[in-house]
Amino acid sequence: MEKRTLLLILSSMFVFTGFISAYAQDGDEKKLDEVSARVDTQSREPGEAAKVEQRLERKYNVTDARIDSLRKQGLGYGEINTTLSLAGRMPGGINDQNVGKIMDLRQGQGGHKEGWGKIARDLGLKLHPAVRDMDDIRQTRHEGRVEERAEERAEPREPVHDRRESDGSTRVQGQNSSGFHAGAGQGHQR
Repeated sequence: MEKRTLLLILSSMFVFTGFISAYAQDGDEKKLDEVSARVDTQSREPGEAAKVEQRLERKYNVTDARIDSLRKQGLGYGEINTTLSLAGRMPGGINDQNVGKIMDLRQGQGGHKEGWGKIARDLGLKLHPAVRDMDDIRQTRHEGRVEERAEERAEPREPVHDRRESDGSTRVQGQNSSGFHAGAGQGHQR
């Protein structure tokens, strides 16, 4: 009887652990889809697509031809990130065979797109590292925008010029060091 109880407890723990693991995988898939959609939306801004492609190329050490090939297959940048992240953890790394296998799984049967969680499970991989990689791509994009804003702020300000009025008084026009535009005796913030 004790053996039977122990076996029942162990099997219950195994089932419970599997349930928790599947639940975590579903949570990772949901987060991955959300961040992926954000990356795709933000990459529609002028010049952003090229920056995302450069980050993907650097992160995964792939060529722009690899990225272009995946784009031609209808993948967004988020899906490309996930594909490369999964392929990079497969034996052989990112190569045509592994990328092709992931693409076949993604296409599913009957034109139904398969979820990333199931694809990862079918490959014997965890999805969480792909979520971290997606966060890295998004974070790098955010850091790039912060740097751009800092560069914009560091650009020289418009010079300040004195102008003689017809009555002999001096009027300052331009921008002073505080960032206000001076003219007609009043400061207007730019």
